[in-house]
Amino acid sequence: GHYAIAEYLSEQQGGQPLNRVAQLPVQQTLPAKPQDKQAPIINIISPVKQRGLGRSLVETQEVVVTGVVFDQSEIDSVSVNGSKVSLGKDGVFSKTLILEEGEQDITVVAIDSYKNKAEENLKVNVSPAQSQLISQLDWYKKQYAIVVGIDKYKNSNITPLRNAVNDGRVVSDLFESMGYEVTRLFDENATRRNILKAIRKIRNESREQDSFVFYFAGHGQAISLEDSERKGYLLPYDTQVDLASNDIFDYDETAIPLSSVRQYSKIMKAKHVALLLDSCFSGLAMKRSLGTTVQPDLAYYNDMLSRKAINILTAGDDQPVSDGTGHSPFTRALIEGLKNSGLDVNDRDGLATFDELAVYVKNKVEKATDRRQRPQFDNLSNEDGGYLFQVKTKR
Repeated sequence: GHYAIAEYLSEQQGGQPLNRVAQLPVQQTLPAKPQDKQAPIINIISPVKQRGLGRSLVETQEVVVTGVVFDQSEIDSVSVNGSKVSLGKDGVFSKTLILEEGEQDITVVAIDSYKNKAEENLKVNVSPAQSQLISQLDWYKKQYAIVVGIDKYKNSNITPLRNAVNDGRVVSDLFESMGYEVTRLFDENATRRNILKAIRKIRNESREQDSFVFYFAGHGQAISLEDSERKGYLLPYDTQVDLASNDIFDYDETAIPLSSVRQYSKIMKAKHVALLLDSCFSGLAMKRSLGTTVQPDLAYYNDMLSRKAINILTAGDDQPVSDGTGHSPFTRALIEGLKNSGLDVNDRDGLATFDELAVYVKNKVEKATDRRQRPQFDNLSNEDGGYLFQVKTKR
């Protein structure tokens, strides 16, 4: 109707007919939303820049980078030195870096959903305090390790384990990264003869200023003697003992007595020996537990290195211990303590004593098992030296 009336009036006034297409209603559109062209804002909270220097001074190679990212649009990605990190509440991020000594660069990059990119750089000067400390110590000339892991036994009556070999592989790789010469004995290679042969070889090759670690993950057993004394054993791959037996002759023939392990450690030429036993009833290898509250320094470390040390840490007391999931609770705590620098939270000097490791592992395991499993540790040497671990290695 409206178009017909308009056409009629136009023709009456001598005008030209109206263009029907041009007169059709035009669909209205909303103005386009302005595109975000502003780059995100990055605020690095730590490490903190030193006033007037434009860089941060840190004393450890492990540096935790934290900060906040702001933007009017959504953040697409954030990375620290090329590694993507997730954003928490209010745009907070955190990333742990292992840096080399000297001046290093930390670069944080943020990109929003419109591909606007922001970059923030920070120079960090990593103090060589750790290497200087090691160079001042009478440090070990050579470090040896024997790592045993047994899941499946030749004797089909012995229940297979699930995680002992995996524990052994991870521990051996860890020790190797820390500079140890590692002998690996897993499953069928972990015979009684091979284990004792490896121990004897290191006894013959090692020197006084060397160190030696013996790690065992596998089955252990204990028997009661007539005088109520308990005797513990490590079970190698080829042990033929009937676990229902309580006869000391059966066990002494094909198993390895914990008392013998103690004796082997005492005749080692290496001044420092550490025994790490992840097996049932391994707590029978010691008589006492001890700890230290001494604040370590250069003099303290050199004193520990100068004295004979035979340190032992077991997964439990006179009791069965858990095989765990993926790793046993004992070995998981051991790896966390050494690999993740969990032992070096106070002085950050890159070194940890055996007692620090033992207390760390004991607390972790007891918490993880609701105290059903109680690791034990001891020093079998009359000189009361202490095994030292260099827990911060370049990665």
